Amino acid sequence: MDLKQFPKILSQPTSDTGFRFAIDSLLLSCFARPKKKWSILDLGCGCGVVGLGMLLKNPKLNLQIIGLEKQIVMAQLARQNALKLNLNDSYKVIVGDVARIKKLFQKGEIFHQIVLNPPYRRPKTGKISPILLKTRAKFEQETSLDLFIQGAKFGLKNKGELIISYLSENLTYLLTILKKHNFEPKEILFIHPRYNQKSKIFLVKSLKNGNPGLTILPPLIIYQSDKKNVYTAQVKQICPFL
Repeated sequence: MDLKQFPKILSQPTSDTGFRFAIDSLLLSCFARPKKKWSILDLGCGCGVVGLGMLLKNPKLNLQIIGLEKQIVMAQLARQNALKLNLNDSYKVIVGDVARIKKLFQKGEIFHQIVLNPPYRRPKTGKISPILLKTRAKFEQETSLDLFIQGAKFGLKNKGELIISYLSENLTYLLTILKKHNFEPKEILFIHPRYNQKSKIFLVKSLKNGNPGLTILPPLIIYQSDKKNVYTAQVKQICPFL
């Protein structure tokens, strides 16, 4: 498949019916660097953009990815997208809640890597959308960040990787919860809209029961400063989907 068709080819809700993914999902799919034959969980997968992007970017690694999504409409879209991309043998979707992860995956510690793009906003910290699917995707309501991290801890093998995209302004909040559940942050990449603007989101790789030692990577700049919404060579090199 021509990577230029992705993610345009994906089916997702319209802006007036649900949440549509943004550039952070594409960057997350490229920031995760899996190894050959890894088993991966796309936690809260939505329409499948992160996990499917990982499969397209790493076609020779023979990855097996499971998307876990509680919203039936989004899970159906993820299945449709996997079929559309001819990736349905490598990407399976389970309808389920992370709160029930121990029942869904009874054995535990089965994944080498988990990718997560959770709701960014804590309760009462932003404008609530009248569209329920949008609100659930943006705000911690039915599922807290702590619950997502607990689920990831159960699912990951020892020393397994948890890759997360999150709001820069809530960095300490996320790091506190990671440490609470014995995740050690290993790499952080701050993402800036332009070189003279503050970071809005960041990507972090953490290891379950990992040893201390954090690397702050060089900042990633999305747009050229002198042109409106023209991607930098830096971000295009990292993410072939832009």
